[in-house]
Amino acid sequence: MNFLQLLKLLSIYGRKHFKLLYLLLLSLFLTGFSVGMLGLTIKSFIDNGFVNQATLNQSVCKFIFFSITLGLSTAIRIFSINLFSERLCATAKEDIYKKILHFPIQKFDKDGTSQWINFISNDIDTAINAMSTNSSIILRNIAMFFSATTLLIIGSWRLSLIILLILPVVLAIISFFGYKLRNKITSMKGIKNRLFLHFNETISYIKTIKIFSGFSIESTKLFHFNQDILFFAKTLFAFRGFFIGLMMVLMLISIATVLYFGGQNVILGVMTIGALSSFIFNSIICATSVGGIIESFAEIGKNYPTFMKLNDISNYKSEDVKYSINESQKLKKIEIKNLSFKYENNDDYAFQNINFDIQMGEKIAIVGKSGSGKTSFTNILLKFYENYEGEVNFHWENGNSIEMKEFSSNDEYLSRFSAVTQETNLFSDTIYNNITYGAKDANQEEIEFILKTLNLYDYLNSLPNKLETKIGDQSIQLSIGQKQRILIARALLKRAQILILDEPTSALDEENEKALYSLLLNERYRSMTMIVITHKINFLSKMSKVIDF
Repeated sequence: MNFLQLLKLLSIYGRKHFKLLYLLLLSLFLTGFSVGMLGLTIKSFIDNGFVNQATLNQSVCKFIFFSITLGLSTAIRIFSINLFSERLCATAKEDIYKKILHFPIQKFDKDGTSQWINFISNDIDTAINAMSTNSSIILRNIAMFFSATTLLIIGSWRLSLIILLILPVVLAIISFFGYKLRNKITSMKGIKNRLFLHFNETISYIKTIKIFSGFSIESTKLFHFNQDILFFAKTLFAFRGFFIGLMMVLMLISIATVLYFGGQNVILGVMTIGALSSFIFNSIICATSVGGIIESFAEIGKNYPTFMKLNDISNYKSEDVKYSINESQKLKKIEIKNLSFKYENNDDYAFQNINFDIQMGEKIAIVGKSGSGKTSFTNILLKFYENYEGEVNFHWENGNSIEMKEFSSNDEYLSRFSAVTQETNLFSDTIYNNITYGAKDANQEEIEFILKTLNLYDYLNSLPNKLETKIGDQSIQLSIGQKQRILIARALLKRAQILILDEPTSALDEENEKALYSLLLNERYRSMTMIVITHKINFLSKMSKVIDF
């Protein structure tokens, strides 16, 4: 991915905010104009400024005026590019976040969630800010370069030719070293990402580390991570320092060459001292502009891995809708036929050749030893995994039959499902918003009925803010059993046609187990199809069918 491709990528997110770029263009014009006029003012200053007081005053005033103009253009540029960058980040995050939410579950299983959290919360900001800020510096330096180059040619085309002959050599070296630099940065970025995952994992599992006295183990891992980073850092910084130093040497040699030949012209009377001084000033502007461009490209290159990932995600398209579900269509049954499944990069099957039917309205219990694939099966029904063998056929009352892979993983399909998994994940929000999450038509009467049946109502209403109490950090902390019951309440309030419960009583005592049985078998939910993974004998006796995995 080259610089123009990066600009094209960012233009996708920045097209809504292009008005700010008009300010940036204005600042670039003022920068080029001011730098050019400062060069001419220096010539006038040296050649005529010391003739009398009037010309001295005039030269000083011009110099001050164009210095203020240059400062004003810098202020406009910094304001416009930083505001543009922040808006660009916000737009990019919105788009990337939506696409990440539609990633298949296998991608999170393979890559983990931590790197995506870090990517969207940190990497995008860092990369886009670096790109925006350094792009404005590059454009500013380009404006200064062309302004100064124009004046160089006007001042002495012969001396200008020396600089212009050196330029292609410099650009060739930039291209070669820039490519090498990006590769080294990518390697270092990969190690830092693994370090982030290490921090995330160890802090998340701090209780395990304390219980098993794993401090020295984790400290040793961190030491090795840091050693790897330092090794790459030394190589990278040495390479980068050599790269930038070489550019500076080339620029200074070109200026020394100009001084030599320009000095001869002054001696021969072909050029005034003021003209040579102006030429040297503009030569320095050219050199520093090229140096600034090189440095800015190097800064952008640091974020090359992030831009590559950003480009991949921006081009990501979720699967096309293969079959759209009409809500008026009534599902009759789901037929499981010779179903087998194994995870990617795993030769062993989680389960094999499963055959049974799920009639709508049935209450089905799924049992089996640990690791027999019970949870994997429900994940397939939720379309979290589609790399299964066999068939999962949906039969409708109108006689149509559709294999599950023909549906897209969209809201229409999942609108017929609700689930409580083994993960007791609640959002950092109010209890009410957690309970009604995804429930479009939740009413107060049903909320109270469910909470009372699950023995939650009195406790939650005893809290200072009742159901508006916040859950999460720096707020109310709930037990695992309370969280599990809130998740069950959420699942029921969605009023989906099919409810999946994975070990719903794992954190409940006997009293709350009975309360759950009573709720699930209540007349309100008689027509709801339930698929329950459980080992509780009391639960099995209340099911219409038991499937042994």
